[in-house]
Amino acid sequence: MAKQSLIVEKSKYPTLLYRKNRLLRLLESGVFALELLIVLSVFPFRSPGFIAGMILSAILAILIVPALYLWWAKPSYELYQDRLLVKVGGKEESIWLHEIEKEYDLPYMIRVKGKRIPLLVSDSFLEEINARLEVVRRGWKKS
Repeated sequence: MAKQSLIVEKSKYPTLLYRKNRLLRLLESGVFALELLIVLSVFPFRSPGFIAGMILSAILAILIVPALYLWWAKPSYELYQDRLLVKVGGKEESIWLHEIEKEYDLPYMIRVKGKRIPLLVSDSFLEEINARLEVVRRGWKKS
C-alpha cells in the first residue's frame, strides 16, 4: 500500500455551490422550508413582500448552507496510487480504486459496491482520479 498521497484536496466553498451530496441537498431544502414558513407568517400569500421574501429565502438557503456544511463537515479527499481516502465530518473512509466505477450522468459521482457517492472536489482532482482509475483498469505499472 502506498504511503504517500498523490494529491490532497479540501472541498472549497465555490465547489459546494454546484456539487452537492444528499445531506447538503436535504439541509438546503429544510432551511428553505423553514425560511418560507417565516416569510408566510409575516406576509400575506402572493403579495409582493411574500414573493420577494421567498426569492430571498431561496438565495440565502443556497448560499448559507454550503458554508455551514463546509465549517461543520470539513470534507477532504486524499488520492493514493491504490485508494481514495474520504474524510467527512470526523468519519474516514478508504475506497480501493479497483472498486470504483465511474458514473457518466454526473462527472463527480462514483459508484462503489452499487452505492452512488458524490465527490465534492474540483475538476482537476476528478481528472487525477480518472487517470488513476484508467491505470488500475488497464493494469499499467504504477508510476
